[in-house]
Amino acid sequence: MQHKSALLLILLLIASSGCILKNNELTLKEGTLTVGVYPYMAPMTYMKDDELTGYEIEMISEMAKRMDYNVNFKVYEFERLFSALEYNEIDCAIAGIGITIDRKTKFEFSRPYRYTFTVITVLKDSSISKINDIEGQKVGVLKGTLMENKANELRRTRSFEIIKYSSPEIMYSDLNSKKISAAITDLDSINYNSQNQNIRVLDEHLDIIYMGIALKKGNVELLNNINTVMLEMEKDGYFEYLRDTWIE
Repeated sequence: MQHKSALLLILLLIASSGCILKNNELTLKEGTLTVGVYPYMAPMTYMKDDELTGYEIEMISEMAKRMDYNVNFKVYEFERLFSALEYNEIDCAIAGIGITIDRKTKFEFSRPYRYTFTVITVLKDSSISKINDIEGQKVGVLKGTLMENKANELRRTRSFEIIKYSSPEIMYSDLNSKKISAAITDLDSINYNSQNQNIRVLDEHLDIIYMGIALKKGNVELLNNINTVMLEMEKDGYFEYLRDTWIE
């Protein structure tokens, strides 16, 4: 009886210690973390010399290493990431994904690791100086993102045309060539994108976005492992390294 009590105590201590529970059934493929990614969300996830790179690519690769997984990236359009989770095509998804109340009812999310702001961007010589000035204009957004949601929200009280894009490069190109008058995007993206020397950001921030790793609803054990590793990385300064490398 004493041996059983001692064993129970040990198991309880292990469960409460924040350790990683390695279970081959936690991921779709044994020993591999399959990650869905939208590759046009610089500086978080993007292509350079035909290779995926960015803040989140380095982050999730380090997490997989610490959890003793290989990592396999699968590329999707942004709006397809969520259905890929639902249909068990991937274990998790990254792409500057904002955590919202609605999304949390459908998916699991890691603890937030980065925040940014939703903003309106215009050309430096544009007459647009405040939100209401987009009335009657064409405004670009990335399909399936929180920026598209924000545009739809703004259009309830203002009249303007929403132009949807599949990549920010095309959206910023159209802004520079004046095919659209403004774009709703996030501050990290606009600060990083090299095309945007002729673009300015309106002073008023529309929303704050907290980013997290998305997982299929119910995959709590993998979520707990990810959060455990994330806490380790916060404590040992890895996120400071990522910020200094990719953001500032």
